[in-house]
Amino acid sequence: MEYTGVESIEHDMCPDTCIAFTGPYAALDACPICGKDRYNAIRLWTSGGRSHITHHKFVTILLGPQLQALWHGPKHAKETQYLQEETQWICEQLHINGSVINLYDNFCKGSDYLEAVKWGDIKPDDIVLMISLNGAQLYESKESDCWIYIWIVMNHAPDKRYKKRYILPGGFIPGPNKPKNINSFLFPGLHHLAALQNEHLHIWDTSQNVTFLSDLYLIFAMADGPGLVYFNGMVGHSGHNGCHLYCGLLGCHKGNHYYPTLLLPNNYNMEGSNHPDHSLYDIQDPGSSEYFENLCLLVAACNTMQYKKLHMETGITKPAILLSLNVSCTLGIPDCLTPDIMHLAALLSDLFLSLWHGTIDCTPPDHLSQWPWAIFRHSDTWELHGALVSSAAQHLPGSFDHKPHNPAEKISSGYKTWEFQLYMFSIVPALLHGILPEVYWHNFCKLVQGFQLICQTHITHLELCDAHVLLTEWPLDYKELYCQQSAA
Repeated sequence: MEYTGVESIEHDMCPDTCIAFTGPYAALDACPICGKDRYNAIRLWTSGGRSHITHHKFVTILLGPQLQALWHGPKHAKETQYLQEETQWICEQLHINGSVINLYDNFCKGSDYLEAVKWGDIKPDDIVLMISLNGAQLYESKESDCWIYIWIVMNHAPDKRYKKRYILPGGFIPGPNKPKNINSFLFPGLHHLAALQNEHLHIWDTSQNVTFLSDLYLIFAMADGPGLVYFNGMVGHSGHNGCHLYCGLLGCHKGNHYYPTLLLPNNYNMEGSNHPDHSLYDIQDPGSSEYFENLCLLVAACNTMQYKKLHMETGITKPAILLSLNVSCTLGIPDCLTPDIMHLAALLSDLFLSLWHGTIDCTPPDHLSQWPWAIFRHSDTWELHGALVSSAAQHLPGSFDHKPHNPAEKISSGYKTWEFQLYMFSIVPALLHGILPEVYWHNFCKLVQGFQLICQTHITHLELCDAHVLLTEWPLDYKELYCQQSAA
């Protein structure tokens, strides 16, 4: 603090990590969820109510001073000019090319960003931000879960903004228990952001010896699927209307969950879930207007029964904490919500490996003996495949960094996401040719090709169209091949 001006602030929290004593909970002396005391009861009693020693605290690192520090040196000040210069160049090219973008290699070529620039919501001196929230286990062999959120400054070039030295810490929530109201922990950092959006941030640019005002624009909020509900206030992926991007695709009820499905299962008749078949070509773009209309209906519910009904139909549980930000300084919900490729790679890998091993639960009359795609049911086939992966990995170029481990030996003990991605989307298609029945192999290759295209750092307009076709056809073929419109 003495040298940088960067401050951290501490707030009290529940000993069991239920809530933080912020916002509406700031004046409470006990957790409203578990009932545990905020302060050490013995110290409080022996001091006659004068010594307020809290059990636990969490840390928020204020965003404003960290951003101001980016302009304290000529080199760093120059690096923050990337987005302004790139935006100017893109606008000039759009004017020349007739509003056509032929190569996508950065978020600032997206229509949402360019529209915000066009309407003056993002100005040349503004700072564009992304917030990212995730959990982490600090030690492998003991309970050490914690939650961290960070700020990514999108004004930096893509080859810099995601590196550790350019990432700004936002807050740390100690565990090991999972927070029950994570909004109360996010409140100090987002309250600080809202204040800066309303009052502007004063920045001294030492490279030019000038002071200017900057608005802070929150363009994206990132988390994994379960984590996004903390930002959007929605029901999550197992709800009736559970899409994180609010596309409108409804789920079919089975057991205690709803499962999103494009094709209605045969002989399926359950009230509220009998929606017609959908084509991905007909799925709507995320819409802020529909979200806000449904949110207004929810908050106007007259009683608990009406709330529960609207909660199921709309997929919204409460107003999102991001709605407290200045509406002209954010993309809004659901446009700012961005799923990521990393978790998608891990989830798709788990799905296909479970299918190929025949370990996914099924209900009669379905039986894994009828699954022609269950090629790894026998351990010797799986072990041979693992050995082939090891031998194939030695032919990978050095630019791929480490080669993936033998999945037959390591896949249940710390197989990394990058290993899954390299294994499933580079090596498996070749090794399963002639092993996986052809119709299933072709379907898998559609996914692989589409996935490889969207993972590129640069993608042409034509490649983007190809990826759209592949990733639209793949799930429809998948449903017909694997599910066969069966409710089992």
